[in-house]
Amino acid sequence: AMSVAVEFDVQDNTILPYTMPLTSLAVSAIDQLCRQDVRKTALQDLARVLQTDLVTFRSVEPEELIEMEKETWDPLCEWASKRYNCKVRTDLDFAGTLQEEDLLQAMISDVSAISDWRLTAFDQVSRVTGSC
Repeated sequence: AMSVAVEFDVQDNTILPYTMPLTSLAVSAIDQLCRQDVRKTALQDLARVLQTDLVTFRSVEPEELIEMEKETWDPLCEWASKRYNCKVRTDLDFAGTLQEEDLLQAMISDVSAISDWRLTAFDQVSRVTGSC
C-alpha cells in the first residue's frame, strides 16, 4: 500500500499511469482478476504461453549459449517434470515445443489455486518474459 501511495505522491497535475506499475497491478487484481471470466481467460493465456515457453526453446549456436541454456534451464525443466510427473519437452524449433496436455492441466490446476494478486503478477510477468 505504501508503494502505491508513493506512486500517487510523485504525480503532478496530470496522472501518468505508465509511471505507476504497482497501481496498475493493484487495479488489475481488484477490478479484473477477481471476475471469474477474466480469471479464466488469464489461465487460458498462461496455458498458451506454456505451450511455447521460452525456457523450452533451445539455441543451436553458439556453443557458449547452448551450455548456458543447459545449465540454467534444464534444472527448471527437470524440477517441473518431477513436480507434475510429466516430461517437459524442449526443442530447437520455437514453434515445435508443444507440451503434453497432462502437463498443461497439472500446471494450470496449480496456478488456478493462487490468489488474484499472485495471478495478476504471474500473468504480467509471463506476458513480458514469454515464460511461466
